[in-house]
Amino acid sequence: MTRTPATADADTPAQAPASAPETATRPAPAPSLWEDLVTAALLGTNRRTPPGCEPGARAPAALLDAAAAETVRRRAGLCPVPAARRPEPAPRDPRPPLPAAAAHRLTMLLTDRSGTAGGGRRGTAPDLMELLPQWLAAANARGFAAPPQSVPALLDAARGRTDLRPAALAFAGPRALWLARLNPDWRFALRATPG
Repeated sequence: MTRTPATADADTPAQAPASAPETATRPAPAPSLWEDLVTAALLGTNRRTPPGCEPGARAPAALLDAAAAETVRRRAGLCPVPAARRPEPAPRDPRPPLPAAAAHRLTMLLTDRSGTAGGGRRGTAPDLMELLPQWLAAANARGFAAPPQSVPALLDAARGRTDLRPAALAFAGPRALWLARLNPDWRFALRATPG
């Protein structure tokens, strides 16, 4: 026999009648339009029709149109934030600039990947990146500064080859350290430089 508050002992406090779980009385939040669009894109428009579109051949285009409109709506709802402080300009490099012909050769050394191409009658072409250590030694011996536009590629090359790091960082000069503070991929430059 189940006790009701009326038949409970006098010592036992009366309990409130059990109500349905709160989730049953509160409606579940409706999924957002963006979630519906993502679901339709993942399942395919044959299995899930995008919201507000009739099934058929027009459904994929309607999905893309709705996703574009929803993207704009979502971005428009973002509140602007104060802009981050601009970084200080890179320090000036007092060394003389690299001559134009040498800068062109440096660009060729940093971008050429001909050694990976298939061979012809003469075999594979040499990988010009292998000449970079000698080129850097010659440029450092003459005291030239690296062209600013080549410093990122130079840092990428030094990141992949530790044997290039001392010569590449010496050639890149203070701009390399300035860039390394802005890009975590080049943090090795900060560790390799004393102070």
